[in-house]
Amino acid sequence: MSDRAFLIALDNLSHDDMEENPPLEEKAVGNPRRIYSGHDSKGWSKPVFAGDILSLVVDLEPQKFEVEDVGYDEFIHVLDGSLILTDKNGHAQRFDAGEFLVMPKGFCGTWETLGNYRELVVIEAGTFADEMSKP
Repeated sequence: MSDRAFLIALDNLSHDDMEENPPLEEKAVGNPRRIYSGHDSKGWSKPVFAGDILSLVVDLEPQKFEVEDVGYDEFIHVLDGSLILTDKNGHAQRFDAGEFLVMPKGFCGTWETLGNYRELVVIEAGTFADEMSKP
């Protein structure tokens, strides 16, 4: 085991232990395009590992947003609540607590969280950083 690895008790992790995310910013043109509804919904996150991959625990209040051309592959393990992904062709898939998925680079569609949503996310760190630095 790497000396960089560590364990975190996800069940005991509260919002007090996490950083509140800034409000979602709408980006109606360009790539990646992000259009949000539920601007008042809050989110929290906590990095649990950082190296060549980045692993985060993310909590989201119920919200729905549209994305276009996501710039990275994202492994998601739903820990609590539900996630509904609907692709640009209208095909919807629901993922409930205990289920996992990979949202592929280039995904276009809507992302909707239901209930008290919590996920464990694993992303390639460099690609994620590049995506987040885009204006």
